[in-house]
Amino acid sequence: MKYRYVERYLYKDQRVRVYLDSEAKVLLMDLPNFRKYRENKPCFSYGGMVKKSPAYLKVPHNGFWYVVVESPVKKGTVRYTVSIG
Repeated sequence: MKYRYVERYLYKDQRVRVYLDSEAKVLLMDLPNFRKYRENKPCFSYGGMVKKSPAYLKVPHNGFWYVVVESPVKKGTVRYTVSIG
């Protein structure tokens, strides 16, 4: 899997907007789950496959969060922009 990520301290109920130039998997996860994700282990995340941009995710609680954008194609690159509101 090919992915890129943004790490931010986010607050409960903030909205994360992710603009994409093509379809991709957009995930929001905390540090323990991000570590599992990187090791290809089962993990919990918010979000999923996005076919129409932008994607919106709501932060469930305060803390450090990882916004992950995963390309559906192993060698593909997805251009994206993350906006926090």
